[in-house]
Amino acid sequence: MNIYVVPAISGGKSDTLKTAQKIVVVASAITDTGKVSSAEFGDPMEAGKFPIKKVLGFLGMVLLAAAVLVGIIVLILKLTQHRKNKLYWGMQQIPPYDEAMEALALIEEKKLIETGELRKVVFLLSEILKRYIGRRYECEVQESTSSEFRKWISRAPLEREQKNVLERFIAETDPMKFANIMPSLSAVGSLLNDVKSFVIDTKPVEISKEEK
Repeated sequence: MNIYVVPAISGGKSDTLKTAQKIVVVASAITDTGKVSSAEFGDPMEAGKFPIKKVLGFLGMVLLAAAVLVGIIVLILKLTQHRKNKLYWGMQQIPPYDEAMEALALIEEKKLIETGELRKVVFLLSEILKRYIGRRYECEVQESTSSEFRKWISRAPLEREQKNVLERFIAETDPMKFANIMPSLSAVGSLLNDVKSFVIDTKPVEISKEEK
């Protein structure tokens, strides 16, 4: 490389300096066919395009991860609710009569009627009664409506007085549960006694070994 310089003391005369020789190696981007490789410089046709495939792939992964997360959350909630139900009704499956009597005794033990939690007691009594009937007579009445419950009562293997108790229970509790009518202390006490009497009257008869 030649460099032209004008020294300050030269009186305006120029001089030429030469640098040492330096070999610079440049890789060729031209292939054997004479075309420039897009791998080296990038395809100019693709440079300005939006990477739609990469974005769609990323969104797909995000949606999949979200779906898996939602599934895990739903599973955890179901397991938690199942655990709560088992804790409420007892970890071990006990006979329907014993289970119902224990649940009724718990209402009295916690003094829910005396403390004024009357509507809560009405809902508990309905749940206890339906669960007892469902297990005692092996039928699906726990989630039944009042109309469906009455249909079961009409064909149930019960005595007339026992059916009257159930029909009266429905007639008295429906307004309390669905019309927000506040029950009286005496009314809830009577309902508790009716449910307890029904459970006792329909307790399965145990057969002794001698009778077998």
